[in-house]
Amino acid sequence: MSNDAPSTSTDFKPEFGLFPRYSIYFLAFFVVCNRVSIAINDENLWMIHPDEIFQSVEIAHSEAYGYGFRPYEYIAPPPDGATNLSISEARYFSLGMYSMRSWLYPRTYQLLFSIKECLNFTSLSPYYVAKVFHSTFASLLPFSVYKFSFSIYRNSDTAFISAFFVAFSSSLIVLGTRTLIQSFNSPIIFSLMTLMIKKQKTSESEHFNAIKHYVCGIGFGLVLSMRVDIAIFYSILTVTFYSYFEKSLYLLTGFITGLSLGGLNDYLNYGHLFISSRNWFAFQINSHITLILLIFSTIFIFYQFFTFFFPIFVFAHQPKPKPKPTFTSTFNRLWLATVYLLLIYSLNKHKEIRFIHDALVLVQISLAGMALLICRYVYNIIPFGTRLNILKLIVYGELLIYSVENRLKYPRASNPESIKPWAYAGLVESGLVNRALSFISEQRDVTGVLIDYSIHMTGAYTLLHHNVPIISKTHFEFREWVPEIRVNTSRFVRVNTIDRIKNFISVYNVQLLLKYVIKTAEYNYFLTTGGRGLPKRGFRQVFNTSNNQVRVYKRSRSRTEREDLIQYGDRLPTGTNSTILEYESSWLITLELYEKAVERLEFCVTLDAERIRTWQLLQLAYLKLGRISDADDAIKRCNRVNGRAECAKKQEKVVLHSEYQLNNTFRKIILYPEERGTLLAMTGRCF
Repeated sequence: MSNDAPSTSTDFKPEFGLFPRYSIYFLAFFVVCNRVSIAINDENLWMIHPDEIFQSVEIAHSEAYGYGFRPYEYIAPPPDGATNLSISEARYFSLGMYSMRSWLYPRTYQLLFSIKECLNFTSLSPYYVAKVFHSTFASLLPFSVYKFSFSIYRNSDTAFISAFFVAFSSSLIVLGTRTLIQSFNSPIIFSLMTLMIKKQKTSESEHFNAIKHYVCGIGFGLVLSMRVDIAIFYSILTVTFYSYFEKSLYLLTGFITGLSLGGLNDYLNYGHLFISSRNWFAFQINSHITLILLIFSTIFIFYQFFTFFFPIFVFAHQPKPKPKPTFTSTFNRLWLATVYLLLIYSLNKHKEIRFIHDALVLVQISLAGMALLICRYVYNIIPFGTRLNILKLIVYGELLIYSVENRLKYPRASNPESIKPWAYAGLVESGLVNRALSFISEQRDVTGVLIDYSIHMTGAYTLLHHNVPIISKTHFEFREWVPEIRVNTSRFVRVNTIDRIKNFISVYNVQLLLKYVIKTAEYNYFLTTGGRGLPKRGFRQVFNTSNNQVRVYKRSRSRTEREDLIQYGDRLPTGTNSTILEYESSWLITLELYEKAVERLEFCVTLDAERIRTWQLLQLAYLKLGRISDADDAIKRCNRVNGRAECAKKQEKVVLHSEYQLNNTFRKIILYPEERGTLLAMTGRCF
């Protein structure tokens, strides 16, 4: 075998044998049980980011059950010469906001849901099934880390400590119990890396090695197709551990095959080869660089480039590695790779811990190497005879402290402050909301649901699992999604998209929202947050969290109460603030909901007939509906009240939320790229 294989013979001869031989298997079993119990615990339904639902299980749910939400990243490109696109759809496509994700990851969950149905486990929630599956698969990470660490360190003590650190890291537990692609791919990546590290002694035949290299190459290619950004991780590990890895033409051939399969998957789902990788790169990378050049100073840009290229300079001037890598040299390489990865990730102004999942694993492996170097020092200063037992006692005690400390640091729904550093946009109530949504999913009489919370931080249809209309918040508004206006993506699948909606109501116009849901009888379940209640007559509370922060109301079936409720709804005004009504109407026109816009604008002019832009929008809405005489009448009415000259002047649109404006969006795009799509699509397109 090659002399390049890692060895401890020249540097670290003794292996202490701190842990029993089969310790790793007991640890792996414990990790699976622990993470599955965390995943199914209602206390842990809080979410890190919308991507854990809308980039994975929600896509799979829509394909397996025929309904669900579909984000723009999974929308197929428009047909050539398409002329029937809505205003918002045309805007999305013009920004390149489509076909940006590979279907390989969601298809895994689609297959899982299909198997569940074939086995007639219909009573099981797809949401919980997906979480259990993901947590179980992600629980393989400590075992794969053990194998990887042993391959590079050639020391079972270090390998076990690495696996232990990974198993009990609170950050990795949180990420591993959410359906995020980063934690799903991580065990695969480290397992593939392990297979490619040279072995000191092997009985493997040349034929077996060729097959192994080819299969590993396919795995690397498929993972890269799912996550283009993993190329950074591949590159750093390859550069720092180049002499450790086996080189093979079969590996390269397999890698090309894996990439080709990823491209073929894009073709089958989007009609174009490699479109997801190309669009992701163009949108995420090119726009990010452009915005940096537009916004930041020359000094900042110089700092970014210096941070990126300085480590490359360091690598290029490293001394030639020894023929046999030692424990210390392995530790140094691993530490250098970890630091370089963290430096590169630091260039991204939007920092989320999920982006550095694999770097965190390397941190744990590096710490394990450091721990064994410390053990070596302690072992040498302890009196001879008892030092191994004393060393074991010290190591076991430290591991116990580490596990307890991380257990105490694990965020819990009962302590919102512990969740806040993790929660997207500070939405710490997502766990309570999902518990309430889980309760609604168990009911058999659901015909429509109002969710007084951001739909992006819920389990969506995957958790609700009822094919019913939904009204929910997005950013600063409530939107209504109904089955009748869904997009057909195939013969059996009809999906909701962010802008294919039936109604749009500002969060400041709660009276109109209440009026609308009262008069729309199909909405029979109402999930409210922040102590907001509903009229006592006509609704009854059927669920609430322990702190009463989230409640679920059900519409009463009593005929008398229903009639009283309708009368109450009739008395509620369409709105009391003309500015808000005009703002809503401009969005309704943008979303091509012209009838709704006319209703809102006609009421608005009764509140304030001197708002010129309201009359102009009313005329526009009538024109869009083809009601020419009504459009002429609207402008005539404006002329009578305000004069012809005033009514002809161009008016500024109402701006309630500066985040939607182009000049204030640049910083938001840099800091929150996951919101980039929605904000860019909104920017500059509201009438």
